[in-house]
Amino acid sequence: MIVHREGEVGCSPCLIVAHSDPSYAAQVGRSFRKLGWRVHSAESGPAARDLARIMSPAGVVLATDLPNESGWLTCAKLSVEQPAVKVLLVTARVTPENHRFANFVGAAALLCRSQGMQVLVDELADVALPAAG
Repeated sequence: MIVHREGEVGCSPCLIVAHSDPSYAAQVGRSFRKLGWRVHSAESGPAARDLARIMSPAGVVLATDLPNESGWLTCAKLSVEQPAVKVLLVTARVTPENHRFANFVGAAALLCRSQGMQVLVDELADVALPAAG
């Protein structure tokens, strides 16, 4: 498992990214780091779930086509293990069928990769800031 860590535990929200395209994962990481997020990358679904147990992320971005364990299955497992975590699935093409399946596995959203980074940012905007105490 290769894990990229930026920053340490603090007030900034944490995001885990597991995508089959390293350049896309890096782009997501850069975009969220610029917004003050701590970003951790995982190469597979099981690695993403392991990180989620350790890091308590606000969000997880998963490709639907991850190796070894699909993003669909990883999302379903995360939804059971950590229901408070917002899981976003990213796919090459959104269809009515895979949109229904995303709802079934507990995804907060199913996004088309071609929609760009802003749609990811918008989906996670409500978890971006910790509650004032």
